[in-house]
Amino acid sequence: MGGPPRSRTEGHCPLRHHDDGSESFRLDDGLDRYRRRVIRIAHVGCTAAAHHTVSNPSYHVVSFAADFDLGSFDFGEAGYNDWLTRHASASVKAGVCAVYLLIERLPHRERVVGYFAINPTQVVREQAPLSLSRGWPLSVPAWNLGKLAVHVDLRVDKDAQWGRQLLREALETIVRVADVGGGKVIVVDADNPGLLDFYTRNGFKATGNDRDLSLYMKVSTARKAFNS
Repeated sequence: MGGPPRSRTEGHCPLRHHDDGSESFRLDDGLDRYRRRVIRIAHVGCTAAAHHTVSNPSYHVVSFAADFDLGSFDFGEAGYNDWLTRHASASVKAGVCAVYLLIERLPHRERVVGYFAINPTQVVREQAPLSLSRGWPLSVPAWNLGKLAVHVDLRVDKDAQWGRQLLREALETIVRVADVGGGKVIVVDADNPGLLDFYTRNGFKATGNDRDLSLYMKVSTARKAFNS
C-alpha cells in the first residue's frame, strides 16, 4: 500500500458500531482491488463447517445469505436491525465486507440471533496504542470488526456469554483470513464508552484517549489464544 500515510478512517468501510445505515459505503480506489480479493478469501476460506467454538449445538455460524429471515433479528436498537435487513446484502455483494450470521435451529425453522461483519482496512501507527505499534511502519494492513450484535433474547443468558462467544467467532474468522491474505492488527470502534470494558476484558487495548473509542488487538495475539 503505497503513498503517504492516511488516517485509518480514510478509505475504509465505515461499519462503525453506531452506523445506522445512513452513510453510503465507500472504497478507496487504491485499495479497492485488494479489499475485494481479500473479502472473497474471507467468504471462500471460512465455511460454516470451520466454525466450531459455539457452545450450544442448536446454534451455528454461517456466511451471510439473504434467504434467512433477517427480519426476525432484534438487537434492541433500530440501527443494528436496519443495517442487517437493508444494507448487509448489498454490502456483501459489492465486496465491501464479509458478514456472518449466528443461527439458532428451531424445530421447524432457523432464525438469525446474531451477526458480525469484517473488512480489510489499514491502521496508521500514531493512532494505535504505543504498546502495540512500537516498531511498526507508518501504516499497517489491518482487519476491521465493523459490526457485532446479539439478539436481545440471548443477551439475558449470562451463563452462555453469547456476546463473548460471537466475538471469539469473529476473531477466529479474522485469524484464518489473515493467515491467507495478511493483516497485522484487528480494530474495533465501539459506539459508546460502555462497550470499552467488554472489549478490554476480551484482550483489546484502548488508546487511553477518553474521546477515542477505538480498540486494537494484534492478529498474533488472537492467533496465540486459539493455538494455546
